[in-house]
Amino acid sequence: MVDFAYTLPSGLSEVLLQKLYHKGAFSEFKVFIQRHLIVNDWYDYKKQAFIKKLVEWAVINNIELEYE
Repeated sequence: MVDFAYTLPSGLSEVLLQKLYHKGAFSEFKVFIQRHLIVNDWYDYKKQAFIKKLVEWAVINNIELEYE
């Protein structure tokens, strides 16, 4: 979530980062992305981050991936 915050414009990024370091960060994050209409941006970011980690893991373990 922190890495995602850094992809946002500076004003939004700063506000979100402040919310992430307080109690209730997960619910605050959910409310924040809904309020600012960036839920799809979050899911796109999350998907791309997962794919990146998967590819890194596959390279380390000498596994060839087939994907579209």
